[in-house]
Amino acid sequence: IAQYCKEELEQYSGITVYMTRESAACPFPNSKDNIDDIKQRTAWAKTKGADVFVSFHLNSNNSSSPNGAEVYYPKTSSGGAALAQKIQNELVTLGLKNRGIKANETLAVINSSMKNGFPGVLIEHAFVSNSSDVNNYLNSDEKLKKLGIADAKGIARYFGLSKGYWKDENGKRYYYINGQKVTGEKYISGKWYYLNPEKNGAMET
Repeated sequence: IAQYCKEELEQYSGITVYMTRESAACPFPNSKDNIDDIKQRTAWAKTKGADVFVSFHLNSNNSSSPNGAEVYYPKTSSGGAALAQKIQNELVTLGLKNRGIKANETLAVINSSMKNGFPGVLIEHAFVSNSSDVNNYLNSDEKLKKLGIADAKGIARYFGLSKGYWKDENGKRYYYINGQKVTGEKYISGKWYYLNPEKNGAMET
């Protein structure tokens, strides 16, 4: 889900996505325990100048009854609450039961993010213990991708981001957002570009 979210987010202009890990391997194998690992991840995020930290999870319960999505956020952060709500809104549009957003600073990922200077949110996408959630949202890559895209849309809405696109005109390349040519230095899909304002935004190589 996180990888699909990254893939979708990188189609928006003005965002850089850093993954604390991209495989099942522990990113900090010297960690004393899972809490220490989380602390090291959020400290690493600070070195990247992170604005937010997003933690991806699937829920579970001893009972098979609970279902739906919920997002946890730091109660002392209005930005964190807003981000959580934007993500929750997008997940609910997929048909997931709305379990709401919940303030909880006892969670390590949330309190350690705040200590490092940015809000952290923890997304519980659906319940692996609920057959309906599994069948409707979790049992194929296609369904997991929909969750990741929903997360990305929520994050993009929080930051007010728009998708851009390249267009070739008279042998030159231009980048558009909302139908307008972009100028200046821009970070697009993982690379920096200079779109010369003196040439109406033509890309310089």
